Amino acid sequence: AEFTRVGELIGEVVNGLAAKLQQLWNPNCDVEGAAGINVKVLIHFGPGGSLSGAPELTDRSIDPLSSSLLGAAAHRALSAVVRGAPFTDMPPNFAGDVIVNFNAKQACARR
Repeated sequence: AEFTRVGELIGEVVNGLAAKLQQLWNPNCDVEGAAGINVKVLIHFGPGGSLSGAPELTDRSIDPLSSSLLGAAAHRALSAVVRGAPFTDMPPNFAGDVIVNFNAKQACARR
């Protein structure tokens, strides 16, 4: 997972968040075409690493409930964010939005 930084997050925090989300995402690397999947998720953080709202796909044309490869990857990405909360490694006073890029090619290369 890669990040578009919003607010005052520092590299160490971003790297820890990326590692946690990457483990939780678990894209289906064995399916043909999966490595080309890229899903961007907007995460709304509240104080203490809590979620202040449901994570959202930045591309509204993706249906996370569809049975398509992209839909399944999007559903897994949204679920990874929810399962990972609260993100206790976040600075305690940080509240704001962060866009996370779930890149299957990178994720599958690490397996």
